[in-house]
Amino acid sequence: MLYRVLLTFILVISHLGFESFAAPQVRKGRSQSLSIANSYLGIPYRADGAENILGLYTSFNKPELVFEEPGLNCSGFLLSVIRKIYKKAITIKMVERDRKLDSGEGSRLGHDWDYGLDFIWNLVDASSFKPSLILPKRGEGMQSRGFNLHKRAHWDDVLSQIKPGNLYLFTINKDTRRRGYQRIFYHVGLIVPETSKRAWFYHATKKSNVHRMDLKSEAGLERFFYQFAESEFGPKYIYILEIPEPRLASLNANFNAD
Repeated sequence: MLYRVLLTFILVISHLGFESFAAPQVRKGRSQSLSIANSYLGIPYRADGAENILGLYTSFNKPELVFEEPGLNCSGFLLSVIRKIYKKAITIKMVERDRKLDSGEGSRLGHDWDYGLDFIWNLVDASSFKPSLILPKRGEGMQSRGFNLHKRAHWDDVLSQIKPGNLYLFTINKDTRRRGYQRIFYHVGLIVPETSKRAWFYHATKKSNVHRMDLKSEAGLERFFYQFAESEFGPKYIYILEIPEPRLASLNANFNAD
């Protein structure tokens, strides 16, 4: 048993680095966030696909499975990238924690209605940095679900707040008539600013695998609007949390949204 524990420990630190088990430190030099996110570009989409702390491709629902070929869904991509950027051994179980115990079997709101919201908050907790919720300074925006993502004026406002040196975890939600549900936080991803004039929106989809688009370019923003067109049930909303990159941030205590 001890041998197996030691072997697992060695494999984890070889995958993430020895810093994985320490709090994030201020580092000098250029951010690694873009290069880490870019290393996942083109990875095929796999329904329920994830990567475990040993770097093996597996499944959220069946983590005992191991796939030889790469494959990630949107949640799997975000988990892997944040795990590597912050050098944290974040497990699948950690990110799937039901923070407010308001979902699961028998929930009046739906079995996993707030999965994406819990997911990004659990990743923020694991990063050890205090987040900020990004909302338009003018116009509507809600603490519970973010802002209407179809309105260009909102993006003009929000993109002016997105700055290099920070990372932005997001989840997208919509009202739905899916049986047993009223609203669902169904998609997650990451925004990484490269410069004041370029902000890359990373996510994984069935049609395009892991890919990115520049929200501060006209072509990138139009592609975003196309991918997240308004549904027949009303507008979609995006909820964005800002956290500092490890190289620039001062240490903060864990922050809990509960």
